[in-house]
Amino acid sequence: MQWAVAVALRAPDSYYVELKRDYMEKKAIFVEGLKVLGFKVFPPSGTYFVIVDHTPFDMENDIAFCEYLIKEVGAVAIPTNVFYLNAEDGKNLVRFTFC
Repeated sequence: MQWAVAVALRAPDSYYVELKRDYMEKKAIFVEGLKVLGFKVFPPSGTYFVIVDHTPFDMENDIAFCEYLIKEVGAVAIPTNVFYLNAEDGKNLVRFTFC
């Protein structure tokens, strides 16, 4: 990890400007696509994870929805209940990544 940090510190500023621009473009496309599909989207401010409410798709919980996505759609989302002290609090949300 230290070698990677040393390389990153020597990268020109233009690398980070382009990286930020690339991620902002990907985020905009991804967030808009999720909205078109019917998700309630919570756009991120400082991460490449997008949280969405999956309840419009009438699944029991986040795990059931993620399993459906894998088996029937071929897409992957991360159930959010694992990030909550009370798993019930996260059962209506899943997260995707656009990186």
